[in-house]
Order: sequence, then C-alpha cells, then structure tokens
Amino acid sequence: MTKSFEVKVEENSLKFPGKWETTEVAFKQLSDIGDSQSILKEADLLASLNHPHIVRFFGVFSLQPKELYMVLE
Repeated sequence: MTKSFEVKVEENSLKFPGKWETTEVAFKQLSDIGDSQSILKEADLLASLNHPHIVRFFGVFSLQPKELYMVLE
C-alpha cells in the first residue's frame, strides 16, 4: 500500500511529514532564511517549552547552506 502525504507551502517554508527516530513528526524546511541567528534563537525558545497544548520541538538541522529544517510534533 502506498502512503500519500501533503506538502504545505508557506511563505519561505515547506512543511512535510516524516519520522524522527520512531515518532511521527513534521519537518519544516526554511529557505531564504537570511538571519539564521534569529531562527536559532527561536529554536532555543521552542526547545525550552514543555506544555501539552504547545507543539513539541525536536530540533533543527541543516543539509545545505542557507537552508534549515525544524522538526516539530
């Protein structure tokens, strides 16, 4: 059986499903990021939050220069 998924296109980002270890997650690809320091500050803030009504943040990584991925619940 083939599993389909939806890719959401937003301004300066794409969202698509995936797996982080054994957990179903959403990958948010950020392109044309400009100031990566502000995105890393946002990642630090998201990492510090722990509440059942807030999407869980797993991490951020880069595969190419000027392109970051956030991993969210």
